[in-house]
Amino acid sequence: MSNTPSTNYVTDQELNFESDPTDLSRLILADKDKVIEFVGMLNSMDQKEIGDRRLVVAIGTGGTISMIEIEGDDGKKIKIPSLDFDDIFQKTEPSLRDKFIVKDLPIFKIDSSQMQYTHVHDLAIIKTYIETYLKKEFAGFLFIHGTDTMAEASSIMANMLGEDLVKPIVYTGSQTSINEERSDAGKNVRDALYTLASMDAERQADIVIVFGDGIIYAYGAQKVHEKSSNAFDSPMLELAGELSVPGSIIELQKWTRQRAAQATRSRIFTGKSHLLEIDSKMSMDSGFVEYQIEHPSVRGVSIATYGAGTADMEIVEAAAKAIHGKQIPGFAFNPASFGAANKEKHAIYPSEEKLARLGFETIRMTPEFGRGKYELAIRRFSGNINEIRDFMRRQYLGEIPTEITRRRTALLRH
Repeated sequence: MSNTPSTNYVTDQELNFESDPTDLSRLILADKDKVIEFVGMLNSMDQKEIGDRRLVVAIGTGGTISMIEIEGDDGKKIKIPSLDFDDIFQKTEPSLRDKFIVKDLPIFKIDSSQMQYTHVHDLAIIKTYIETYLKKEFAGFLFIHGTDTMAEASSIMANMLGEDLVKPIVYTGSQTSINEERSDAGKNVRDALYTLASMDAERQADIVIVFGDGIIYAYGAQKVHEKSSNAFDSPMLELAGELSVPGSIIELQKWTRQRAAQATRSRIFTGKSHLLEIDSKMSMDSGFVEYQIEHPSVRGVSIATYGAGTADMEIVEAAAKAIHGKQIPGFAFNPASFGAANKEKHAIYPSEEKLARLGFETIRMTPEFGRGKYELAIRRFSGNINEIRDFMRRQYLGEIPTEITRRRTALLRH
C-alpha cells in the first residue's frame, strides 16, 4: 500500500462560483424542465384562486416528514417520500387552507444523510430562479428537509445567498412521518407557515429553522437530539422566536434581517469540502493527523475544542506543523454558549492561548456554519490566507454572538 495520499481530489478550477445564479442549465441533479413548468404554472394562476391567502412556495427534498409506507416489488414494506400538503392540512389544521395556498415543488426525494453541497447548489439556483421569474406576490420559501443535515444544509444555503434577501426561507421537517400517531410533522408545518406569514407581514427576510418550540437562525443552529420534538437548538445565539405557548402570535427578534429591495448576488458553489475537521480526542495519533492534512484536497484545518476552548496540545502542534508547511489557514471552533460575547471575560486556559499562537484562532460560531463560511472564503478570496482569516473572524450574517444577540434564555427542553 502506498503511503502517498490519493490524488483523487477537487482541482483549483472547481473552486469558483456560478456566473449566473439563475441559470437552470447549471443544475447537476435537479430537473430544469420541472422547475420551468412549475414557475409557468404559478404565473398562470388566476388571482381569484389565491384570493386573500398567502402564497407559499414549498420545495421538497425528502426526509422523514413526507414518508409513506408502500409495498415494494418483493412484497416488503418500504418507506418513500411523498409530499402532499392537502393531506398535511387535513391531518393538522384544515383551516390553514383558508390562510395559505402552498404550491410544492418536490426536487429531491432523499434521506438527508445523503445531502451534499451539490444538492444545496441546485436548490440555491432553483430558489434564485423562482424568485427572479415568479411574477406573483408570495410570502416566501418553505424547505421541507430531513433533520440529519438540516442545520448544515441551511447554513450552506445562507452562506451562498449572502447578506441581503428579498424573501424569507423557512426550513422544517419532523422526527416522525405525518402519517404516524402523535406526529410532530403537522405542528412544525403549521408553525413554519405562520412564521413565514409573520416575516412577510414585518418585511423580514432571513433564513430560519422552525422545529418544536423554537425558531432558530440557520447560522446558529445545531441538531441536539435524535428523538425529541426539540431536535434543534442554538447554543450561542438567542432564538429567533419562541413557539411553546399555544395560540400566541409569532414574533421574531427585532434584529432579524429585513427584506432588501434587491438581493445580494448569490455566490453558489459545489464540489467537496476542503476543510479537514479534527476533533481532539484522547490518545489520537498525531502522525495520522499530519498525514491527513497532507492530502492535496485539504485547504484548511479546523480543530473542535472542548467547552473551555482547550485541546490536546500534541495534536495541535502536529496540525500546526502541517498547516504551516502547506501554507493553509487553521481555526478552532468552540460553540459553547459561554464563548459568546460577554462583558465578563472568562478565564483563558494556557492551551487556548497556545492554540492562537500556533495558528488556530478560536472562531465564535457553530462548526456547522463555519464549514460553509470557510468554503465560501477559499473561493471568494482565492486562497489568500490573510483575507480568509479576516473574513472568518468578521461578522457576515449574524453568526458571531454580540452582547445583544448572544443566548441568554435557557436551552430548549429535551
